[in-house]
Amino acid sequence: MKKQLRSFLDGKSGSENDIREAFKRKIPIRIGTRSECFQPLEKSKGITLEALRILKNYDYPVIINTKSTLILDSDYFELIGKFGKDIIIQETISTPDDSFSHVVEPGAPVSSERFDVVKKFNEVGIRAFPRLEPALFHLRESNADEEFNEYLDKTMDSKSEIVLSDTYHSSVCSPEIVDSFYE
Repeated sequence: MKKQLRSFLDGKSGSENDIREAFKRKIPIRIGTRSECFQPLEKSKGITLEALRILKNYDYPVIINTKSTLILDSDYFELIGKFGKDIIIQETISTPDDSFSHVVEPGAPVSSERFDVVKKFNEVGIRAFPRLEPALFHLRESNADEEFNEYLDKTMDSKSEIVLSDTYHSSVCSPEIVDSFYE
C-alpha cells in the first residue's frame, strides 16, 4: 500500500484524470467515512498511522472520521498535531448519553470519551468537531429537545464551534436492524 500511495501522490501511476486533478488541488482525503480505520487491529498493524505519515510527508490535507479514542495515543496524537490546519477530526457521536451510546453502539467508546477526543484536539489547536450521525434522539422515550440541548452543551464544553451532521446510512445486511431505525 505504501508504494502505491507514494506512486500515486508522485503522479507516476493511474489514469484517472479527475482523481489526479483532485490530488493536484489538494482536495482533502477523508478517511473513516464508512468503516472505522482505528479498530483494535490498527493498534498492532499501524496501517492508518503509516498512511497518515505518508500524507504528512506530502503535506496533504486529511479529514478523519472516527468513533475511536485510539487517535489520542501518543503516536497518532503527535503526528496529527504536525498536520496543523491540514487536518480535521470528525468524532462521530450519536447521542450525549453514555448509557444509551453503550447500547446502540456496542464496542465503541461511550459518548463522553468521544467528546473528550474532540476537546483534547481543540485544546492543542487541531480542528475537531462532533459528528452527529445518525441522530438517535427519537429512538427512546425521552425529551428529544432536552437531549439535543445536552448534545450542544457537550459540544461547547469540547471547545468545538460547530456540530457536523449527516443522514442515516445503512450498510448492514440485516433487514431487522434497518427496520428498527425506521420504527
